[in-house]
Amino acid sequence: MKLRLKSHSVRFRLTTEEMEQLTNAGCVSCTTILPTAAGEQRKFRYEVAKTTGDTSDLIVGAEGFSLILGVNDWLALADDSNEGVYLRREWHDEHGRTQRTVIYVEKDRKEHKHKEHKHKKHDKHKKQQSQHSHGEGTNQERNHTTESEVELS
Repeated sequence: MKLRLKSHSVRFRLTTEEMEQLTNAGCVSCTTILPTAAGEQRKFRYEVAKTTGDTSDLIVGAEGFSLILGVNDWLALADDSNEGVYLRREWHDEHGRTQRTVIYVEKDRKEHKHKEHKHKKHDKHKKQQSQHSHGEGTNQERNHTTESEVELS
């Protein structure tokens, strides 16, 4: 799980395996160990969990935080047609000004796109090999196939 913090946003990015773990176990977490100058180790833990309640909440503690997804936000995240869920919160600073914080939970589609691209490239290569072995295609296409074969070897 990747975590990104900015001044007014928190972003969790979950891999496919982490989404499966969240679905099956109800929680996915990571711990980062941070050494101090004195040689001690401090643990920072962050997690995303689902609940049967209606409300999503970010619980912040001294040693990490937990994002608890309510039912509707969990269902939106689990829906394959959605890239993620976005929770918006407003609060007032010490001067009474309204501030906004956004908490993102996103699915890491990069790994999915990489696999999809790899399959398309493999399928194209097989088609070109088939055309080449059957004498189909122009000389330029056959030469391209030969170059592709060399690149992939």
